[in-house]
Amino acid sequence: MLTNAQETLREAIRLTTSRLGPTSNRTLSLRARYAADLFAQEQTSQGFEELGSMVSDCINDLGPTHETTLAVRNNYAMKMAEYSMPDGLRQLTELLDLVVERWGECDGRALLLRSNVAAATGMAGRYSDAISQIEHLLSDRSLLDDRLFDTLETNLKSWKALNRP
Repeated sequence: MLTNAQETLREAIRLTTSRLGPTSNRTLSLRARYAADLFAQEQTSQGFEELGSMVSDCINDLGPTHETTLAVRNNYAMKMAEYSMPDGLRQLTELLDLVVERWGECDGRALLLRSNVAAATGMAGRYSDAISQIEHLLSDRSLLDDRLFDTLETNLKSWKALNRP
């Protein structure tokens, strides 16, 4: 059962989709907010359904390697990893291969995805692997912006704390 706020958001999505299409930035933003609300309300299957629909729409409208499609796929895969779904890590790894092929190893998008793969690896309980991946990323500070560097350092501390015997 949808809350009043969810119903209002669904109507906004319907109107925006009819005017701008399912993959406009505005529509995707509303849909992401709706999915986040579903997860917050513990309507997990509906949240994953919405995220999966966003991925499908982006692939169909924009193509599988469009930057927006890759970002939406990343968000979907990270949410799967967060919910301990093994397919999340697999999808992130596939995305990383696509991003590296398109923009190169040192591109910010590739570095962010490497960070997400490391996070998903840790979420899967493979702390040692996550630690190694993060340490490798941190080895060349010049490639990382401050925000990503800080995130990686925080994640590294978390995985090290969990990796203690």
